[in-house]
Amino acid sequence: MTCLLCVQARSEAPGLPPELCPPAAVVLIPPTLPDPGVPGASALREYERRHQKREHGIEQKWGRLASVVKFFGDDPQSTTAWAKGSAPSGVWVIDAKNYQGKVERRDLGGWSKVDNRLYVAGRNRSRLVEGLAWQIDAVKAALDDNDVFIHAALCFTDASWKLFAKPFRIGNVWVTWADALAELIGAPGPLVREDVLRVAKQLGATLRSAAPVAPAARSS
Repeated sequence: MTCLLCVQARSEAPGLPPELCPPAAVVLIPPTLPDPGVPGASALREYERRHQKREHGIEQKWGRLASVVKFFGDDPQSTTAWAKGSAPSGVWVIDAKNYQGKVERRDLGGWSKVDNRLYVAGRNRSRLVEGLAWQIDAVKAALDDNDVFIHAALCFTDASWKLFAKPFRIGNVWVTWADALAELIGAPGPLVREDVLRVAKQLGATLRSAAPVAPAARSS
């Protein structure tokens, strides 16, 4: 709390005792919340910085031939990796899980139908897939853009996998580990840099004010 008149009085008369400050209403000054930034924007800025540095270097070295060199040469992988970091494939909703044990997909449907379920350490954990639904709905409502594809993934950070395992899907949710998830996110997509920045700003402005509360998880 800050008394604005006391501040003014002391600025005009340094050393004024507190009891001589004029009476005044106390003004509440709300705390300033830190700006969370724009998701994906930092990676995009780093890509732009590296890309422009390379363009400038080519112009300095090749002069009039710079446009030809740019046309036939691509950015190095160390630069394009930052562009992938801004997720041109769409918006990713990721739920990280620190489960242990082998992750596998089991088909419980028999001969007549397919009924894939998620098992971790021999236990049915399909509810984890279902638990992503409210998060996906929150992002859809915040984005309100049917042209941007929303991906969902369960990422197991400390689990084990079969030999030669690959990420798999249960419904519309990817089940994967960290390194494989990075490759999925970095895959080419339909969004250009301007789209990525626009979507990131919209989600950042909408979701940072109020986050949905997840339903209470049942113990099993």
